[in-house]
Amino acid sequence: MAQVGLGSQSIGGAFGIVYADNTFITPEMFGAVGDGVTDDTAAIQAALDALTGPLGDQVGGRIVFAPKYYLCLGKFVIINDGFAFPKQPPISLEGSGPLWSFRVPTRAGTVIDIRGADTHGKIVTTGFGKLDIKNICFRDEAATTTPWIYSTNTTLGIRKNAFYGSTTRSGVTCDQDVIILGGNTQVWAGGLDDGFQGYGTVIEQNFFDYVRRFVYGRTSANGNVVRDNYGGGECGSNLVAGACIEFDNPAVGATLYTSGNVIADNLIQYGSYPYAVKLGRTERNTVRGNNCFDGTVVTLGQLLLGASAQLNFFEAGYGHPGTPVVVDNSTTKDNVLILSDRILLDDGSNTLPSHSFAKDPDTGMWLFADGELAFGTVGAIKLHLADAIYPQVAVYAHDVHPATDDTYNLGAKPVGWKGVVVKDTTNGHWYRIVVTAGALALTDLGT
Repeated sequence: MAQVGLGSQSIGGAFGIVYADNTFITPEMFGAVGDGVTDDTAAIQAALDALTGPLGDQVGGRIVFAPKYYLCLGKFVIINDGFAFPKQPPISLEGSGPLWSFRVPTRAGTVIDIRGADTHGKIVTTGFGKLDIKNICFRDEAATTTPWIYSTNTTLGIRKNAFYGSTTRSGVTCDQDVIILGGNTQVWAGGLDDGFQGYGTVIEQNFFDYVRRFVYGRTSANGNVVRDNYGGGECGSNLVAGACIEFDNPAVGATLYTSGNVIADNLIQYGSYPYAVKLGRTERNTVRGNNCFDGTVVTLGQLLLGASAQLNFFEAGYGHPGTPVVVDNSTTKDNVLILSDRILLDDGSNTLPSHSFAKDPDTGMWLFADGELAFGTVGAIKLHLADAIYPQVAVYAHDVHPATDDTYNLGAKPVGWKGVVVKDTTNGHWYRIVVTAGALALTDLGT
């Protein structure tokens, strides 16, 4: 069997043997050319197979790509051991750096143009293990709709890459997703459509352009981080309620929630998206500090909370002026919303959705709606009916005396509710506010 030298160790021409931690292989060792003309699919797949072994029982390792243009007319599959809960060795794919802007030549750094079409992904990985990919520019000049990366059980580290779809589609015509986490069934084994178990996946510092969803987390896509990514102005969605980052459980008859994810500090041009982030059947996810800009008439909100979204935390970053959080009218779930602007139900009414928390950006007060709480006009007391975060106490630094333009839509009081303590800044007195028969009652507590 032919051998390729790797320092004091070696790797077989067919499949690998153990080698030193600080060594690597290159696709050129297996026949890749990287001239943008030759099909390098077989060579790169052979390099992957060398690290996994024919049964997924090798030790893994690194494949280092030169600053070349690798044309790949096929797709790639990471081999695992094939058991019911399949395992595979850790693999790292490393380039010399990606193309990072649509304003510079397209053949810069390491480019892998994967043109193969598939129902799941261009790089498919389903075994329990780790796959790291960094400093590579991925393209698809064949204009397929196939996502680049598809994982069910593999924990991913996708860092400092660029993903470019075909320039023949941009904005609201984009129909190609980038990273898919999990299938659409509540089954957890080795099947291609099984739920996700690659917990701990981190997707950060990537550049996206001419694509639809950067990340689509599906059944059991739990405990992942999507942060510090940038989406270019040519991105967009052809979906009616599309978003560039989406988590959901689309399984038929779903009983579980996709949970525990952090979506933070992303920079998104969302002029061709209805929403920046979309949470469907989800719970206990954090969406924080995503700056969204260049909104247009297409843009409806920074966040869409679906009817089954519950116990999620949202803190607004910058949004196009007037862009709200949009909440499905049919939801009756608890979510915590700290706002820089406003909340809208999806019928356009300016109300706080039932059973949700929000922080009033004008006063810093936490608001809770048991039923609905209307915000009212300028100068109105934005009263919360209950404070389940800081027990029964809040400070309101405005005049507490009701005015004729105040608007209230008060629902039933939660069990144990004792009223809200507020301070009248005109006389320095504290007041207890309670609701009796739908009307406000103030008790002067003095200074």
